[in-house]
Amino acid sequence: MSDESAASTSTAKPRPGRKQGTTGELTTFWEVKKGHEEALRQALETLDNWPIEEKTFAGEKIGTLHDRRWVLFDDDTRMLFATNYDGEWVPYIEAFAEHNAAAFNMIFTHIEGWPEAGLNDPKVFDFIVAHQSTAKEYMRFYDGTVQEIRRALALQNAFNELIESAAFRQAVDDPKFQPLMATPEFQAVLDHAAD
Repeated sequence: MSDESAASTSTAKPRPGRKQGTTGELTTFWEVKKGHEEALRQALETLDNWPIEEKTFAGEKIGTLHDRRWVLFDDDTRMLFATNYDGEWVPYIEAFAEHNAAAFNMIFTHIEGWPEAGLNDPKVFDFIVAHQSTAKEYMRFYDGTVQEIRRALALQNAFNELIESAAFRQAVDDPKFQPLMATPEFQAVLDHAAD
């Protein structure tokens, strides 16, 4: 995003969307250009068939994206784009512009009024807000940011490898570690590992 566009967004009014903890929802509705219905459907199918590694890479680069979804409805004349993300709206959209512009441009070229410069247009933030609706009810059923969840999963994988190792089995059988093994805290760790 250009310095000019970043400067224009710093004074912008608060953005729509509900938050729960650090996570917010972004729900947008768009009008498909007449005659572009089939082309848009094909663009979304192309995106759906991109290798998961490419899609995951974009999400990892954004760093705060929990999920995204595109839905065509009303005989493919309207489209919903919705995501859940951590943090504030402006940095999230800026990260989207930096790391996911290819997918956006491929899709939004078929949307009424989308700026020719796409996510690089200084007015694109206001254009997105004009198509955003705040959820009437929003609920996440788990805590944790994307980064916290990734760290927790990495820790879980490392711990699973540890407890399956010969060194861990040897330590469990070593009498000098028995006081540690008998603590409720250590038993709780083992119980969580067994889940």
